[in-house]
Amino acid sequence: MLEFTEDPEWQRNREVQWQPIQEELQKDLTRKRVNEFKHLYMTGRVPYGAIIHATDAVELYPDHSIAGIQHCLDTNFPSGLSSDEFRRLQATLSIGVGNLQGSSRDEQVELFRYVLGETYDPERLFPFRLGQEGRKHKIDISAGSLFADALVSLTFWVEASEYSAPAENRVVWLDLIDFFFSLIKFVNPSVFTFFCLKHNRNRQKVSHHSAVVIKYLSRLLRYSITPPPAALHDSTTGRERKKFLADFRSRFESLDVYPGELQKIWREIRIEEGEVIPGPVETVWRKLNSRSIPDGQ
Repeated sequence: MLEFTEDPEWQRNREVQWQPIQEELQKDLTRKRVNEFKHLYMTGRVPYGAIIHATDAVELYPDHSIAGIQHCLDTNFPSGLSSDEFRRLQATLSIGVGNLQGSSRDEQVELFRYVLGETYDPERLFPFRLGQEGRKHKIDISAGSLFADALVSLTFWVEASEYSAPAENRVVWLDLIDFFFSLIKFVNPSVFTFFCLKHNRNRQKVSHHSAVVIKYLSRLLRYSITPPPAALHDSTTGRERKKFLADFRSRFESLDVYPGELQKIWREIRIEEGEVIPGPVETVWRKLNSRSIPDGQ
């Protein structure tokens, strides 16, 4: 299946692509270990006796197609994976799919959907065969983890943050919006608290996961009202960001289910952005307690 790796021109190009990877690996690994990873990168085969985790093998494999990844697992891990390796592989092929170097954005989206589907299914089975056993393994990456990753990635892209993908690349989650919105009803409702919106930095009473979700979801919702500078540029990417924010708001306001206090959070954001006038009770509480009762009274 990997006959193309024997082509001299492919090898020359692959060698050039290897250099920046090698520079990073050399910072922490011995020359022997770096050469083991290079052998995998150039041939698709884990060297005899070398210990390389499945996630690293998949990331460095020459072929990131669905068939290619199955071939990688079959040839390099014929005995299957440990439970820890399986969890890490799930993350690589979902949250980390955008980091598969050498694969196109379309290939990354196709791979994500092959693993997790068009929409979130908490009972979904991992589609790749692991070892010689015939049984399928249930995917156990949580809706909350996927939701948080999407929020961070999308927010950084909207802001044109230095932490986002290069400007010429589109964040994978932009092509997975149906999946993103299907996650919300499966996220633990306790994540969506009004208290977290107003006291996001209180680590004694707000979990790290809740803080991340509310921090970035609220930023996206605010931007859907007042776009950031990067979404106001008169450029292709600027217009794309502005359109995304408008579509994001439309989809959000069309949800069938708002878990926890998500509706209250949205109302408060609209009040703070000057889009909604608070009710009399909200106004009094805002003055007295620097917070509001988000129920429209």
